[in-house]
Amino acid sequence: MAVRTAWLLGAALLCGHVTAAEATSLRTRAARTHNVSTRISRIDSLLPTTQVVAPPGVKEEARPLPFAFDLILPFFYNTDPDQSLSGKPSFEVNPEARLTWSQRLEAPVRISALLDVNADQFTRRSDNGANADMILGRLRAQYESGRNDQQWQPFAYWQPNLIFSQFFAQRVDTWNDLGLGVARYLDFGPGLRRVAAASDTRDAAVVTLGIEISGSRRFRDGGPASVAAFANPSVNWQMTPQWSFAAQADLTYRWFERFLDRERRDQLATPVLTLEYQPPDGWLPHPGSGLARALGTPLVDFQVFFSRQHSNIYEARFRQFGLGPMLRTGWRF
Repeated sequence: MAVRTAWLLGAALLCGHVTAAEATSLRTRAARTHNVSTRISRIDSLLPTTQVVAPPGVKEEARPLPFAFDLILPFFYNTDPDQSLSGKPSFEVNPEARLTWSQRLEAPVRISALLDVNADQFTRRSDNGANADMILGRLRAQYESGRNDQQWQPFAYWQPNLIFSQFFAQRVDTWNDLGLGVARYLDFGPGLRRVAAASDTRDAAVVTLGIEISGSRRFRDGGPASVAAFANPSVNWQMTPQWSFAAQADLTYRWFERFLDRERRDQLATPVLTLEYQPPDGWLPHPGSGLARALGTPLVDFQVFFSRQHSNIYEARFRQFGLGPMLRTGWRF
């Protein structure tokens, strides 16, 4: 951290329009940026609880309701919450509430929205803002023909992100991402045979392979604007009615606007592995009872993630590894 601070202060002296205090605060912004990017990858790797296999005896809705609400409580061991040159391991608790909405219009377009509120708390006290809280929004419009959900589907999205100091005390950063991309998902049934084209093949799939390729422009209050290119391959495997496995990788190349007289280019890779368990029907209250409705759809996940960033700026390079269980439940309405 001393190396990074010295470099930032030196850059501030060379660039008269940036004060020493502003240069020092860049260390805090960098740690928050890296941590938030990793948390978004972890969020996106989880399927909504309403998409898991229904317990025996519970009849799925013929037409899924548009709203879903999830509560998630992860407990992680994190090797470098500060994402710095001299980071130290810490245990992490990251409570999260997520509201999603999805609706296919009469036109061949599906509109979806996400609102996610979460906070990061580390047992090792951080002096550079690793304990940052976040409100993430997303509005996405994606082509959907209604005849074949395994074809290429272009999409556009807007993703605002508000970042706060610990306990939402003060807003310290704001992102607005505007992006375009294309997605495709291939579904395979028993024996890895392709599921025939239809409007909704996900329920018949045992294995789903996916790829999303996109680009975005980020407008930012707490730092320089940037342009990014993404590739997000994924695999989802429904091993049994109770066990499922998901693997996803977020691959990002980001170009920043010139800042502190430096040109910055980052390459970030974040693979995330998730093993999920849904308790069998006999372990839960009788379906349809008031207690069952109150509990929602309980799940237990174990997640492993690794994040590595290369950069043409030495101080922006880091490695981070984390793993741990999480408790989840969700409701559809």
